[in-house]
Amino acid sequence: VLCEWIRPRSGLGQRNAVVPFDLTEPLPDEMALLQSVPGLNIESGLKNTLGRRALYRSLLEKFAQGHAQDGVRLIAAVAEANWHEVTHLAHTLKGVAGNIGAQRIQAIAARVENACKHENQAEVQSLVLELETHLSGVIGHLNRALQVDSTNEATTLAQTQTVISTERVSVVAGRLAWLLSQSDAEALEWVRSEYGLLRQCMQAHFEEMESAMGAFEFGSALQILRTACAEQQIDLDEPT
Repeated sequence: VLCEWIRPRSGLGQRNAVVPFDLTEPLPDEMALLQSVPGLNIESGLKNTLGRRALYRSLLEKFAQGHAQDGVRLIAAVAEANWHEVTHLAHTLKGVAGNIGAQRIQAIAARVENACKHENQAEVQSLVLELETHLSGVIGHLNRALQVDSTNEATTLAQTQTVISTERVSVVAGRLAWLLSQSDAEALEWVRSEYGLLRQCMQAHFEEMESAMGAFEFGSALQILRTACAEQQIDLDEPT
């Protein structure tokens, strides 16, 4: 009798189907701007959030706000040869970057984490500087794309940029000093990769140093670098 009156609901005992997110769907203006962020794969990030754009935007905001000073922290930790801290920061950044689709940051952070196993300060310094450069670029693009209101954070931002600039100049110039002291031709490539920063911090001495390096007079170039840094009160953080 019960069987005549009770009918099982349609789909009972079956899992609800998951409706896939159509990545070809037109993106809102904000998401379209995010497509121009270098190294950010928004399709990967949206897949990780099951296509929930509001959630993805929230994760991007938290990344931009919570990891803006990771470059500073990494540079400081490397200078102190604090491999545990460098490994921890790089590992965390690698995971978070992967979640939002910042694949370039994820890849470089993974290389930093792996390099820490060998405790090669020169190698880790080079990777951390590359990571900091890309990280600051991505966060800058994110802030513009998401139109983050930084009015109340202007002072903090200026202080952060000053710290990054001071720390980075010290490490970049220190790396160059070490290469010159070893008469290593890689110093030429290092100057090319950090041309803007070195030219700005060395000012009138830069062309003089560049000329000496062009003649492979690395000893003279090193003295010019040290003179310029002394005049600008820059501490040379030379790798050991």
